Amino acid sequence: MKQEAARNHNSSGMLIRDAIFGVNDGVVSMLALIAGLSAALMTTKVILISAFAEAFAGALSMAVGTYISTKSQMEFLQHELRNESRSVVQRPRLERKHLLEIYRKKGFQGKELERIVDKIMSNPKVWKDVMQREELGFSPTFLQNPIHSGLVMFVSFLVASMVPLLPYFFTSVHAFTFPISVFNGLLLLLIVGVAKTHFTGRHPLRSGIEMVVIGSITTALAYGIGIYLPLFFS
Repeated sequence: MKQEAARNHNSSGMLIRDAIFGVNDGVVSMLALIAGLSAALMTTKVILISAFAEAFAGALSMAVGTYISTKSQMEFLQHELRNESRSVVQRPRLERKHLLEIYRKKGFQGKELERIVDKIMSNPKVWKDVMQREELGFSPTFLQNPIHSGLVMFVSFLVASMVPLLPYFFTSVHAFTFPISVFNGLLLLLIVGVAKTHFTGRHPLRSGIEMVVIGSITTALAYGIGIYLPLFFS
């Protein structure tokens, strides 16, 4: 039961990472796009079409990128785990030396050191698990499903990117839509920044403000580009 709980915890933590990354990237990229288009005085229709294209293209791109990177990482981890499993069986003396050195560095010596190593080696499953953790720094509980990661990234990015866009469905008056859009996006970033501290242990307000600041700077830069870039083509 403990091993299963640890496996679920690790998998959930990795998916939460993907979700937070997707929400952050979805909101920030959409705010930047809307800011640039609004500053360039684009119509609501142009903003909506551009935003939908960006949302789906961005979500697909992030999902595929997450799938490929996660799959590559998992393949590497599985390869290393297989190598370590073979080494435990084929080269027990060498692995014993490694095990002695590992626990010697932890402060164990003499008979106590020998007893600990002998106890670990008496159980092949425990021995393999210890070597994987101590030598490689990870274990099978950290293996992640690339498809799950890609789907979480896609959904979180797409849903989050729609939040700043909501005002444009109800009115075409830029004096209202753009400020409300920015407010919605920054509010979502604040909420996510605070919420993620449940898993990271950071100070909630500090984490939330950090995400808001990043989103604000990106939006401001994009707005400036939207104002001045058209001047170069006029």
